[in-house]
This record gives sequence, structure tokens and C-alpha cells, in this order.
Amino acid sequence: MLLKYSFAFLKHGSLWTYRAATYSVLVAGLSFIALVLGLRYVVLPTINNYREPIAQAIADSAGQRISIGSITGSWHGYRPELSFMDVKVFAADGAAALSLNRVEAELSWLPLLWGQWRFSSLAIYGPELEIRRDTEGVLWVAGLAMQSRDGGFGDWLLAQHQVQVRDATLDWLDEFRNAPRVRLNKVNFRLDNAGNVHRFGLTAIPPAHLASPLDARGEFLGRDLRAVQSWNGRIYAAINYADLAQAQVWVPMPLHLVSGLGSLRIWLDMNPNGIVAATADVRLAHVQTRL
Repeated sequence: MLLKYSFAFLKHGSLWTYRAATYSVLVAGLSFIALVLGLRYVVLPTINNYREPIAQAIADSAGQRISIGSITGSWHGYRPELSFMDVKVFAADGAAALSLNRVEAELSWLPLLWGQWRFSSLAIYGPELEIRRDTEGVLWVAGLAMQSRDGGFGDWLLAQHQVQVRDATLDWLDEFRNAPRVRLNKVNFRLDNAGNVHRFGLTAIPPAHLASPLDARGEFLGRDLRAVQSWNGRIYAAINYADLAQAQVWVPMPLHLVSGLGSLRIWLDMNPNGIVAATADVRLAHVQTRL
């Protein structure tokens, strides 16, 4: 008798479980469809009216005050695409540290369902930036520290699936190596983030007297910019022609060059102890060195 009632309970329990799962999937599907239709036909056509709340939501996620001049919306595949114009990122003292004329972004669905602003793609066009590495090894982009104590803007960038910078002008100042300022033109940068794996690619045109166009790529393993010293990674860089005696001011060389022209390919392996391996493929002419 007990077995009879147990089997009956299991039968009806399985039916109830099946129905509950079916209704849950149906409700989730209808909610998602309603969200898509609402975004496409209600929110996106009037997206500029929500400029201030969007700027505040992004600022809360990034830990940095942000203002947006205007927003337009469109549909790209199955994702909403937003165009931000006249974007300003403010430093802690209230001054505008970073001004961007145009930013294109594709929203990620899953974080949006939880009220978080994450982007599957974030593209910045034509900015003029100063990147500085201070004497402590901390990177600063347009006056914003990428390794602040509370994470901030740098950790927010690492949380985006893909970040691209196109046709930028970049001033690089390396105080860590006590190197002079150098300007790079036609800078294109791409960063792909997948959890704690970060891959980047960079092309740029240095001053003509210094080197031909630069191609650099790398991969780093780490999650928190506040503990970037504990990251592991590898960097590859190539220059077809360079005044290597001058370039060694910014790029570490296995030998000290008094003079020398040529091409350079270099691989650097890094871990928490610093650079642990360096491999260089160098072709030189008119070389003077000190061993």
C-alpha cells in the first residue's frame, strides 16, 4: 500500500515539476521577447531621453563620473547598438580627464538583465590620449589611474568583452624607465577579455626618424588591476626598421647599443618577479656596442 501511494506521488510530482519547468521557460521566453520589443520599438527611438540615467549607471559600474552629450540607438544583429557622442570621464578632482568625440557600443544581454552595463563591443574613434607609466609602474590614461585602490575605470574596462581604439594619437611617457615623451600616430588597439585572460593587439606609427610602424601583441593572465604585479604574460613586438640605439630608451635590449640600425622582433615573458625571459631576433648594421 505504501509503495502504491509513493509511486502515485512520484508520478504526479514529476508531472507538476514538468509543468512548473514549462511555465518557467514560457514566462522567461515571453519576458525576453517583451524586453527585446520594448528596447527596439520604445526605448531605442527615444534613447537620448535616458541619457542621464544611462551615464549614471555606467558611472556606478566604472567607479568614475561620466557625462554624455547625446545618444542614438540602432539594432545590430540581435544586439542593441548605441552611439555616444561627446563623452567625458572625470577625475577625482572633478576635472574632465578624458574627452571622447564618438564611442560605439553593443550591449551584452545577460548583464543588462541584472541591471549592469556591460558591452560585447566598445569602440572609441580618433581620441588623443596621453598614457603615462609613473615611477611606481602604475599606468595612467589621460590622468586616470588604471590601478586605483577601488578598481575603478581600469577594472571596468577589463570587464568588457572587447575594447577597440581606432585611429588614435598617443603620447607615451615612461617615467619608470626615465624615458622622454614619444608620440605615436595612427594607433589602433584591440583588447579581448575572457574572464582573467586578456589578449591585446596594437599597431602604431612612431616618429619616422625613430622607427617604422610598430606591431605588438600580447596575452596576460590576471583579474584585478590592483594586483597587476601578480599577473603572468607574454608580449611580442616587431619593427621592420628602427634606430635601435634610440629605441632602447623605451624597449629593453639584451645588449647596450651605442649605435645601430636594423629590424627587431622581441618576445618578453613576465611573471610576478618581472621579466623572466627575453628573446630577440635582431638584424643590425653600423653597430657599436659595449659588452
